[in-house]
Amino acid sequence: MNPLEGVWGCSSAPCQRHAPHSINNRALRKVLPLRQITPVDIQLTPDGIRITWDDGHQGYHEHRALRYQCGCANCVNEMTGKRMISLADVRRDVEALDWLEVGRYALQFLWSDRHTTGIYPYTVLRAICQCDVCKEAVSETSEGPGR
Repeated sequence: MNPLEGVWGCSSAPCQRHAPHSINNRALRKVLPLRQITPVDIQLTPDGIRITWDDGHQGYHEHRALRYQCGCANCVNEMTGKRMISLADVRRDVEALDWLEVGRYALQFLWSDRHTTGIYPYTVLRAICQCDVCKEAVSETSEGPGR
């Protein structure tokens, strides 16, 4: 399940045609601050990637789910924004082996499947966060008021 599917009005999110600032989902706006957020600590653990953000948020990404979200030209068609891989194409045992900061806005991971070309902007990492707090915020929004 893609927690951002439909947030940008596209079937595969994040879509290359829409910038993260166009998110219209109230719950996600709560976890996506208006100012530039930056990670202060990044831990690659056997179960996933843990990111502590400068606002105190404790983010979490399961390795396989984050690898699937890669937005590089091999994974997403540059012209259409259509995702070129499915979750089934990503090995179940894939994991991030290392990372590096790209400018002041993104992270790049070295994956165990030798994939290295994806850049994950901080805003996207925050928007697709799988921590309990973020999952609950997405769940509340998808359920809607009074349901």
